[in-house]
Amino acid sequence: MALSEGTVMELPKKEGKTKVRDRYLYYLIEKAEGQIAVEQRTEQGIWKGLFQFRLIELNEPNAPEKAIAQARIASKSEVTHISEEVKHILSHQRLHVRFIHVNHSKIPTDTADTVRWVTESEFHKLAIPRLIDKYLEKADSIFGMPDEIG
Repeated sequence: MALSEGTVMELPKKEGKTKVRDRYLYYLIEKAEGQIAVEQRTEQGIWKGLFQFRLIELNEPNAPEKAIAQARIASKSEVTHISEEVKHILSHQRLHVRFIHVNHSKIPTDTADTVRWVTESEFHKLAIPRLIDKYLEKADSIFGMPDEIG
């Protein structure tokens, strides 16, 4: 009918599916002197303005050792735990996330300007993505993490 009336171009058209891409994220939960390192997201998106742990993004799955190497963690620091993969599905992305727990003997002086060190009480007042919040809730009961994070 629309063809015969010449109104085909005026009708709504179904658009193709948005391609879902896989992303491999490694969050560094860094602790030192009773404080936790966080940074505020500045990129556009649904998490803009929220706080997160230092983030390393790689193009390959299951590569926490590469993330640790890229993060240039000091030799005096200790990686205490690497989480299992946590999957988080968004409308156009599949996030494959690992959390790497790092203890520093003292607050590193060479951290990026974007990194803030906060106390436990300050941390609990920050807005964080639900993905991180859910991990911390689960990690507190499974790994018995110190009160500084849980």
